[in-house]
Amino acid sequence: MFTDSQIPEGLNSLSRSTLQTFMSTAGYKTNYVGEDSGDAVQAEAADGSWLYHMNVIAAFQYMEFALKLPKGSVKLVNPELLKSFMEVCLKGVDAEASAEVIQGILDVQAKRKAALEQILNEKAVVLVPVHHLQHWALLVVQNTHEGHRNMYWRDSLKVEPGGTAEAMKTYIEVAMKEILDMEFVATEVNKAKQPEGSAVCGCFVLHWMEQACRKLVLNEAGCSIGWPSSEAWAAKMLKLVEMMQKEQTKLQIDADALAAKTAKAAAKKKAAKDAAVAADMKKGMLKDLKAEAEASLSKIPAGKPCFENLSAASKAAVLKASAMPGICSRCRWTSGCLNCDKEKALKYYLKQEGFVEDHMEYKAPQ
Repeated sequence: MFTDSQIPEGLNSLSRSTLQTFMSTAGYKTNYVGEDSGDAVQAEAADGSWLYHMNVIAAFQYMEFALKLPKGSVKLVNPELLKSFMEVCLKGVDAEASAEVIQGILDVQAKRKAALEQILNEKAVVLVPVHHLQHWALLVVQNTHEGHRNMYWRDSLKVEPGGTAEAMKTYIEVAMKEILDMEFVATEVNKAKQPEGSAVCGCFVLHWMEQACRKLVLNEAGCSIGWPSSEAWAAKMLKLVEMMQKEQTKLQIDADALAAKTAKAAAKKKAAKDAAVAADMKKGMLKDLKAEAEASLSKIPAGKPCFENLSAASKAAVLKASAMPGICSRCRWTSGCLNCDKEKALKYYLKQEGFVEDHMEYKAPQ
């Protein structure tokens, strides 16, 4: 496991939440729930060559944490912000573009300038990683209490006429003129050089960023971390990037597990709801069937020989007979007739309307 002999707290002491803060600040994806945002962590070469912009930002976040710098004591200029601002400064605006497009570019450019100017002025120490012509260099801005500003730059290439380092020097001078409206003649102040033909300039820049933090903020000697080289920060970056990649994988796994759990809970809830609806429907159907059965049982069949199926006239005659207090005065039967006995009247009219066959006991009077 990687251990760090130069920085007080090694990478192994990072918590997941702190690592996620580094990643989020650098623009890497940390949220796998909801809308997508951020990018996948970009791997670094083992030798620290071709340092990515976002990894420079992540490295600075780690540097602040490991050195325990006072909060807000050092400010970092986002390399992409400076690069996009300088691209418009150097290339200008397409004259053939519409007035609306041109105005939009100028508005964004004004916002970039305001942001850069604020950053360069607001802190005692400002680190400006500069990326130009596929090369990294570092501008350090120190704002003193007396209102003075000291600037120096670090470049791992030798300054030669027409070379990359000279172009970088001019680039920085133009940037300071455009942003702060100040003349700044940059001079080479370092002797450490990257190996011939290598692309480890980014790790040299990280070394100088750490050196500036230690010297200007922690008041350590400028040589406290030794002679500039790419090896130390190449190893740190390889480990840091590996940790960020693993964290992204964990976050994806956690998000997938949460999504599966949420989906399972939702499916269970839906199943319970569907079961409740089905139970209610079944209960309602049973209730309807019961009511229908009860109605069917209480309903008198159309062919049943009973009072309810008689015609209205026959019903009236039967009711009239049932209302008699006794045998009528004209009755020649001691047990009553169809005019004064309800049962005889009912049997008579049932037979008259075809409900009673001839074998019934009662015979209507002739």
